[in-house]
Amino acid sequence: MSFLDFFEPLYRLLPEVKAPEVQPTLKKKLMWTAVVLVLFYVMGRVQLIGLDQQNVGNLQQLQLILASEIGSLITVGIGPIVLASIILQLLVGGKIIDIDLSDTKNRAKFSSLQKLFAIALSFFEAAAYLGFGVFQGFLVAQPGMFLFVVLQIAFGSIILLYLDEVVSKYGIGSGIGLFIAAGVAGHVLWRIFAPPITTPDGSPISGILAVSMQAIQQGQFNQLPALLIPVLFALLIFFVVVFAEGIHVNIPI
Repeated sequence: MSFLDFFEPLYRLLPEVKAPEVQPTLKKKLMWTAVVLVLFYVMGRVQLIGLDQQNVGNLQQLQLILASEIGSLITVGIGPIVLASIILQLLVGGKIIDIDLSDTKNRAKFSSLQKLFAIALSFFEAAAYLGFGVFQGFLVAQPGMFLFVVLQIAFGSIILLYLDEVVSKYGIGSGIGLFIAAGVAGHVLWRIFAPPITTPDGSPISGILAVSMQAIQQGQFNQLPALLIPVLFALLIFFVVVFAEGIHVNIPI
């Protein structure tokens, strides 16, 4: 019995997003991509029940990479999906797992195995964020709510796994790329347009636009360059990337 056949009874039980029988039109692809994007943002605003919100950490850079929002349903983001793919690819590449991926059936089984591994990692990472219930982790669950919080975090990651499948089969591009881009875009827009507010811990937050308007009203024009340069550089990088993506070079052979 091969490695793939050993786990076949398990991943056969997993639900799967059916591939479209007819190639979707561009309009339908845009619609499905927009629906998935809205669901992603909504999940990022749904707070976990049973979590001590006063002891929620903040990993800004890691959150951008993993398309996650600490303390919400997408606390671990795409971490389990990416980690499962990396580990299995390394095992196959190092011949630790002997699989012939040139065979269509083996590739389908490998994708199912990757999905099963990602679901298992969703529960593992959720428990790891909470310190496995033995010692204090990155998040703190309320008394008696450890298991319920783990289930919520894992459930959110599993939903992202299937939303990634929806985008890959019915939308535009990759769901993982879409989630990362959405997280980065949301972070940038919030840094620019965030209104002056006060967080629950008493820390004031203001976007660059609000701070710039306040500086103009107070006549502190010397602060404007330091505030606007990051925005200008972000726009510059955006236009350079868009321009580079549109470049086509014909190489004669």
